[in-house]
Amino acid sequence: ARFNPTQPIRSGNDALNGYFEWLDPADGATPYSLADRNPVARLNDKRDRSTVLRSIGNVQLDYSLHFLPDLHANVNLGYDISRSAGTVDIPASSSLAYVADPLLRGEMRQYQQEKNNKLLETYLNYTKQIGDHRIEALAGYSYQDFYTYSPFYFTLTAAGTRRDPTAPAGNPFKTQYTLLSYYGRVNYNFKSKYLLTGTLRADASSRFSPETRWGYFPAGSAAWRINQEDFLVDSKTVSDLKLRVSYGITGQQDVAGVAGDYPYLGGYKQEGGSVRQILGNDTIFTLRPAPYDRNLKWEETTTYDAGVDFGLFSNRLTGSVDVYLRKTNDLLAVIPISVGTNFSNTLLTNIGNLENRGVELALNYDVLRGERLSWSVNFNATMNRSKITKLTQVEDPAYQGTPIGNVGNFQFVQINTVGYAPNTFFLYKQKYDDNGRPVQGPTNSASPLQYEDLNGDGEINERDRVRSESPAPKAILGFSSNLSYGKATLAFTLRSNLGGFVYNNVDAGQGNYYGLNTGLGYSANVVPNIYLSGFRAGQPYSDFYLQNASFARLQNVTLGYDFGSLVKAGSNLQVTLAGTNLLVLTKYTGLDPERAFGIDSNFYPLPRTLTLGVNLGF
Repeated sequence: ARFNPTQPIRSGNDALNGYFEWLDPADGATPYSLADRNPVARLNDKRDRSTVLRSIGNVQLDYSLHFLPDLHANVNLGYDISRSAGTVDIPASSSLAYVADPLLRGEMRQYQQEKNNKLLETYLNYTKQIGDHRIEALAGYSYQDFYTYSPFYFTLTAAGTRRDPTAPAGNPFKTQYTLLSYYGRVNYNFKSKYLLTGTLRADASSRFSPETRWGYFPAGSAAWRINQEDFLVDSKTVSDLKLRVSYGITGQQDVAGVAGDYPYLGGYKQEGGSVRQILGNDTIFTLRPAPYDRNLKWEETTTYDAGVDFGLFSNRLTGSVDVYLRKTNDLLAVIPISVGTNFSNTLLTNIGNLENRGVELALNYDVLRGERLSWSVNFNATMNRSKITKLTQVEDPAYQGTPIGNVGNFQFVQINTVGYAPNTFFLYKQKYDDNGRPVQGPTNSASPLQYEDLNGDGEINERDRVRSESPAPKAILGFSSNLSYGKATLAFTLRSNLGGFVYNNVDAGQGNYYGLNTGLGYSANVVPNIYLSGFRAGQPYSDFYLQNASFARLQNVTLGYDFGSLVKAGSNLQVTLAGTNLLVLTKYTGLDPERAFGIDSNFYPLPRTLTLGVNLGF
């Protein structure tokens, strides 16, 4: 998407493995550090090959005590172990690992990883029927351990020497975290009409300090099966009707992706090659303290739910409706912090509250019920609204919020603000001329001629940016169908998201003439969006690039046929043809409208696949 497509793929330059590259204007021979590398060279010059061995095992034992048959003891043991190793090779003649010194060109690198995941779960389950009363009680313990290890390898040149002889030997990467749980549940059922459930979990995560390690999460629910009452038990219309309410708290501790497995411990990080100290004739790699929060604790989400399940006409039509409220407290988030308060300008901590309200609907209808021909359809819909209710430890009405959504070079196009949905877009309101084309200012910078001056002060700055749309869809719809006739089956699923918005970062990055007129000795590609914008330079903060990403997707289609016995008695032949992502209907101009956080920087769409399956049994 970025490389100039008018240039040749190959140039015949043996020094660069025969591929065309933009060369430094200073010498006309070395690859230009400011330009992108040839994408075909990136594919072909790098050889990355790995081998992964994995073993997954599980054994579950259930024992009914002979002196008390209503009491069962259950033990579940499991493991997931993997061993992987690989190599990366780039030849010395490639531009991908080019340096001025011929002896340091190319790259040879090894990598290796070991993973050991273990599970132990044991519980006692007691079930007793006493007249119209049924009681089920469960108490258990769970242990999970996750261990990862990778040895350290030097990066070598193609000749087998160390690329940076001054670099010290690094430490192997080793990490481990453990989860412990104690839990209990009691179910009470009276005449299959009234149902009560109560649960309590105590969970501990090694990612938190001993003082905050444990979290306690209660839950309870009640249900009333109205169709079992005397006034409905003989109904020909209502075959099932149940009202239910529930309340519960769940915890979240998964922070490894942003802070590793030890975010509460003070530690040190080795700086990169650009941060070194010269002492005499030695160049010393430095260490610096890493940020940490000793008081980290579980993020908690409290959910209130009320719903109804129903079935009509001998359950030919079944469905459910739910309304819910979810309040998340002590969000685990990375936020900017004041200078001098820790060892970084950002920190993972418990900060802020979030609220979700929504309605969920599910319907299933058996259109045809026959011995040879049957057809059922399913429809579901979800509408959810999110709102941040707290973002700072101390209320500050002047605080705009936390900028997020980096689209490159620390340009943030989204913001988290109290009273708005998470990841709300924060952009300037673009002006348009009489022909519907975006107006450009006299310079490459933001100008009152280009964007709306919303506060009327004659200047364009942060105070004129607008909190507008959210990437979260306003409605999520699904429809599926299952049809069978004799030995043939046909099934498909449709999905649709309505009302969500996506920032097209591919167009924002490449939809201007700057890449063609850099004046730096090379030219980059532009995308067709340039015909709509005409921008001379990039305008990442313009809402011109914000698009409605509503879509309908034919998620999958499966056609199958059971041929039965063809070869001999007892044999069986089944054939299926399945396709995924076969059709997408959308006005979004990028490659794919489905982006979880609302920013589309991906040059590749979801794959469209066709799979033929043959199952033959004797």
